[in-house]
Amino acid sequence: MSSLQIAHAQTEKNSAALDSTTPSDFELLHTRYRFENDGTGQKEVTARIRVSTWAGVMQWPELSFDYKPSHERVQILYVRILKKDGRVVNVNTDKILAPRGIFREGGIAGFDFNDKRVAMPSFAPGDSIEYDVETVVHTPLTPGQFSEVYSFTPCRIVDEQLEINIPADREVKLKTKPGIGMSIANESGRRIYRWAATHEGSKCDGVRNKAMVQDLLEQTPDVQISTFASWEDVGRWYAEMERGRRVPSPAVRSKADELTQGMKTDLEKVAALYAFTATKIKYFSMVSFGIGGYEPHTADEVLRSGYGDCKDKDTLLSALLEAEGFHSSSVLINPFRSLDPDVPSPWPFTHVITMLPLGREEIWMDSSSGVLPLRMLPYTLRQKKALVIPPTGVPHFEETPAEAPIESSVLEMIDGKVDAEGSLDASVSITACGDSAALLRQSFLAAAGSELPATVRAVIKGVSEGVSDVKVSGTADFAEPFQVSFRVHTPKFLRVNGKISELTLPMSDFSLAGTNDVGQNESDAGNSKPVEFGPPGEYTYGVKLEVEPTQTLEGLSPVSLERSFGAYKARYRVQGNLLLAERKLTLRTNEAPPIVMGDYAAFREKVLADTATSLRIVPR
Repeated sequence: MSSLQIAHAQTEKNSAALDSTTPSDFELLHTRYRFENDGTGQKEVTARIRVSTWAGVMQWPELSFDYKPSHERVQILYVRILKKDGRVVNVNTDKILAPRGIFREGGIAGFDFNDKRVAMPSFAPGDSIEYDVETVVHTPLTPGQFSEVYSFTPCRIVDEQLEINIPADREVKLKTKPGIGMSIANESGRRIYRWAATHEGSKCDGVRNKAMVQDLLEQTPDVQISTFASWEDVGRWYAEMERGRRVPSPAVRSKADELTQGMKTDLEKVAALYAFTATKIKYFSMVSFGIGGYEPHTADEVLRSGYGDCKDKDTLLSALLEAEGFHSSSVLINPFRSLDPDVPSPWPFTHVITMLPLGREEIWMDSSSGVLPLRMLPYTLRQKKALVIPPTGVPHFEETPAEAPIESSVLEMIDGKVDAEGSLDASVSITACGDSAALLRQSFLAAAGSELPATVRAVIKGVSEGVSDVKVSGTADFAEPFQVSFRVHTPKFLRVNGKISELTLPMSDFSLAGTNDVGQNESDAGNSKPVEFGPPGEYTYGVKLEVEPTQTLEGLSPVSLERSFGAYKARYRVQGNLLLAERKLTLRTNEAPPIVMGDYAAFREKVLADTATSLRIVPR
């Protein structure tokens, strides 16, 4: 069923939830599912939202309820405002605002995703909003199957209840997290499961922040129910749904022949078909796989429109490959969600990629990225358990490659001069490979000539003005390094203190994840989750900086740090009025045991301290 059941406020709920005195909050949320054996069903949500401040009033100019139009319809049973003086104001739900939908250029429907919206009349702090909305599944996504997940909201809803009503004789896989109470009742040939959570406001304050800062996408849901008997069945469900959509049409066959004309090796052909799908078919997705529907458009539709989300691009790539005699597999995957082996369902998967067996190797491709070379998956998709769905054969789990075929690296070289007025003039060149190249390539890919200086200022840390003569290469050929060079003029680069001026080396930025960013903090004693650093690689910064002939520089000392997970070395040499400096950061692994957390924090602190050190420019 559609993932919506809570009306959407026009604000960031997570940030609001961190504060115990939020502008508005749900006081009551009752969710009731009813499933039938044929896969149809309905979901009814009754809710009450307490509005405390004028900021809360501004969060709710309307109520918006999502649904998948090919399978569902939404019925708004009532919306009303409970005034703080006891009056009840019924909101006109017959006057529905035009649905937003999600459309691509030319008015082509983007996804199986839409919404119903109700405009709210005026109300004030102290009032409450109540609504009752029903989502009816009139056409099951998979005939004869249903599945659903639910997570209770930590410490935000005073009265939250869940009910799932199924035929009494239907076999299901059901799992509830420990500590969440459940009751079961058998009534009139139905089996009804009920859960409830009651939060007592101030009693939740101690856990509110900790719960809310966790990324909920990584967590296993509190309640999971599914009629799928195995993960193989889930794979067969998707295979059946996409089978007719990845068949090469005459237009697809013609395009495949055109793209591979004159190529002699299989790998050349695969690379050409991948490059076309990755770069010439525009990736368009405002909602993830599942929320925007599971069914891809046909390969012919995607080729014709020039647009597609992850499942569409996989379908087209698979059809192009099939046209040239290559039989690829669709792969369902998720970069964050934990997959529970006990409850097979489509829920864990939010992305689709492609895997092609070619000779003795497997070629993994994510054509959605648009910036990655053949065989390279995004960092978040590496070493992940994924459901591989061959066109013929048995769906099965495989682990995606742990390593990238190209190591991440950045070489930044700066040749600059600081004049008597304290302005910096410098030429800068940056060469990046692997993951670092993908990030830069993504930023510069769509920038036109006149936009390049602004892109440099936005992307390169420490550059705020005076950018000119920007040259970029490596945006189209992903197998080549990405390169950008430019000149920069920065007035008042020096910080003057009497006869002594100070500066920090320009554009020196080593992005080391903080202790919170790597998924640990030093108070997490006993946590067995690995510390994640990001992609391994080597990052080199070199600078030649000249000051006035009557001046010299002082204040930097060499640094050498060696750890199991990485190293950092900095060398500095002054020759009269000229400084030659090199800083090199090496990350040897993408993760390490949590026992290194303290050592990593100290390592990071020393690296950042060196890069922030000021040089003094003094008279010779």
